[in-house]
Amino acid sequence: MVFGDFTEGLAKARIKNKYGFVNEKGKIAIPITFDYCEEFKNGYSIITQGEKHGAIDKNGKIVIEPIFDYQTVKSKLLSQ
Repeated sequence: MVFGDFTEGLAKARIKNKYGFVNEKGKIAIPITFDYCEEFKNGYSIITQGEKHGAIDKNGKIVIEPIFDYQTVKSKLLSQ
């Protein structure tokens, strides 16, 4: 498992070609199931599944379904 930097108490983690998040104890906090994900910012992470993008909160709940292009998701998060 490969870790990124911690932001907002979680670090991006990668196993093979899938991504998720671990907590500061190194335990999986959000399952490693996404094709890609960004670090958390303001409580949200942009995720990628296939060619589409969405967003999750820090509990791993999908708050924007991954059916959009990247810019649409980014603007939806900024408007919240």
